[in-house]
Amino acid sequence: MPKAGGLVSGGSQAAYSHSRGPSKTRNQLKDIGRGEWLKIESMQHAFKTPTLRDADRRGPYMHDGSVATLADVVDQYDHGGVERPSLSDEIRPLHLTAAEKHDLVAFLCTLTATNAPVILPVLPNPQDVAE
Repeated sequence: MPKAGGLVSGGSQAAYSHSRGPSKTRNQLKDIGRGEWLKIESMQHAFKTPTLRDADRRGPYMHDGSVATLADVVDQYDHGGVERPSLSDEIRPLHLTAAEKHDLVAFLCTLTATNAPVILPVLPNPQDVAE
């Protein structure tokens, strides 16, 4: 497994946005979307930061599906994200090497569950149960 410790522990800033609680996120709104409902300038382009669990299964990425792969997501953030007035000041160019980008994507893939799908039980219909 790649050693992504420096990237995960803070070198990439992903640790700050995605490291709180069991869902591996700070559950904060970032970069794109709530402004439609909340007429507050800072909420323009704000969305909840998603969990990193099973990230490699959830493409395409971003709020609008505009980024096809995890490698493309890493590249986008490596360049400082998408410039817009509401871009968080926490998002800035990362200056990752090709090896660090590769290791970061490989690390994200390790967060994919290998559990078998949950099979829901068939419950009896209350109308079919004799009283």
